[in-house]
Amino acid sequence: MGLSQHPERETHSSGLGDFLRNNQNEIIADWTTRMRALAPACELSDAAIVDHLPWILTRIADFVASVHTGTTVSLGTLPKDHAIDRLARGFALDQIVTEYGLLRRSILDLWGARVGPTVDLNEVQTLDKAFDESLRQAAVRYAEAREKLLKALDRISEAALGPDDLEAFLEKLLRAMRDSTESVDTAVMLLRDGDILRVRAAVGLEEGLDETFSIDPPEGVSGHVAAARQPILVRDAGTDDRVVSRAIRAKKVRALYGVPLLYEDKVIGVAHIGSLTAIEFSEEDKLLFRTMANRATSIIVKAELVADLRRAVELRERVLAIVSHDLRNQLGVIAMGANLLGMRVGQLDASADIKKPVDTIQRTANTMQHLLGDLLDMASIQAGRLSYEPQPTVMQSVLADSCDSHQAIAREKGVHLRCDVAIGDVEVMSDRERILQVLGNLLANAIKFCAPGDTVTVHADIRDSDVLVAVSDTGPGIPREELPKIFEAYRTIPAGSGRRDGTGLGLYISKGIIERHGGRIWVESKVESGSTFFFTLPRT
Repeated sequence: MGLSQHPERETHSSGLGDFLRNNQNEIIADWTTRMRALAPACELSDAAIVDHLPWILTRIADFVASVHTGTTVSLGTLPKDHAIDRLARGFALDQIVTEYGLLRRSILDLWGARVGPTVDLNEVQTLDKAFDESLRQAAVRYAEAREKLLKALDRISEAALGPDDLEAFLEKLLRAMRDSTESVDTAVMLLRDGDILRVRAAVGLEEGLDETFSIDPPEGVSGHVAAARQPILVRDAGTDDRVVSRAIRAKKVRALYGVPLLYEDKVIGVAHIGSLTAIEFSEEDKLLFRTMANRATSIIVKAELVADLRRAVELRERVLAIVSHDLRNQLGVIAMGANLLGMRVGQLDASADIKKPVDTIQRTANTMQHLLGDLLDMASIQAGRLSYEPQPTVMQSVLADSCDSHQAIAREKGVHLRCDVAIGDVEVMSDRERILQVLGNLLANAIKFCAPGDTVTVHADIRDSDVLVAVSDTGPGIPREELPKIFEAYRTIPAGSGRRDGTGLGLYISKGIIERHGGRIWVESKVESGSTFFFTLPRT
């Protein structure tokens, strides 16, 4: 409510203390407006901004009135609790100091508008004393809480850097929480398993807690926390109907405080702490526990993702073992049988009706063997276990052999294949078959994308520490937007007619092979100007 709406003067006889009590709503309204310009208060609701203020103003009013009554009045723990709340909401210490300054300004401005410039100096001095005491308590408590919070977060970091086992991490985390506070005697972490919450770690309840104990929300305190998606405090766990854990009742836990573990707006679990002596936890301890739970949530999610990934990798390894052994052997039998059948058909001078299906079987078997090899190579590259046997290799002979093996394919399509590889007997450390595989991928792609009359050129240069190989063509080129992704798995681009040929694994595998050799591979291309693929191999 704006101050200009209250131009009338009030008598001074009531004193500043009564003024604070009688005009509390106007003071709060004016102060809230001023706070809206202060970050991070501008992002809070009015209720969150006001927070402890009504009680603080009432206590300050009593404090100021003590000038006349002579009674001893304490501000209690309100400034401390307020500081802890502000710390939890992201306020820095200087922002807490600023809000107290704004509160004092709201009080004095309203006093001036309602009463006038005449002020009892003793009351003003007492008001200043109350604010000074509030600031002192807030600063001390803020500093203590922040230091304690940072130490606790250090413990989280230590736990996170520990064992990979999730249960071991959670137990270490809960022990860190218990050791960081005086009133916490028990701590439990439950994580969601389908529709239920299952205990994954506990400290202080080891003797009586069943490792298979689970909660079906909204059953139990943990179920209520998960359903409400907000913290819940139980003051006497031994008598509260929501407590269903026999271990907690047997331990005679009194205060029980549970918080939800929220990740991307989903409840992934619940954590709670218990005390054997207290019926309430301090705001500082509750803030500490909420902060630890929030920080731990992302670590828990990552740990579960890693576990899922490991299980997926193990499954992939088992599948690949079957594919590489059993399926490859069976496919080899089919390919061998098809080749023998093709030879027999040729000897018998059979009709085209018989030759055509035999040729189809042979081509299909060869294609399947090639695809199977690509899939196994891709999996090996991703696992960092691509097999290769490097030895000194004369690079010119490798390049010449690859060109010779692709001449027939190029002629059939009307493409000119040139081999400019006069580099003498320079040797590289390489697996000959793997480098032929790379050259086969690059040449096959170049020929496929070229039109009749285009030219594909293989060129090599000797450099100080490596050999540079270039496979260039005068084909249609590669669109600019495709270049950064050209070596990704399953990446294909239209082959002339707009259809996408192949699996898109050839360049990905070529990159893995070259990098396994300690070289690098890249491409330069412009649409309508052709493409050139380069790769290097270290010299012996």
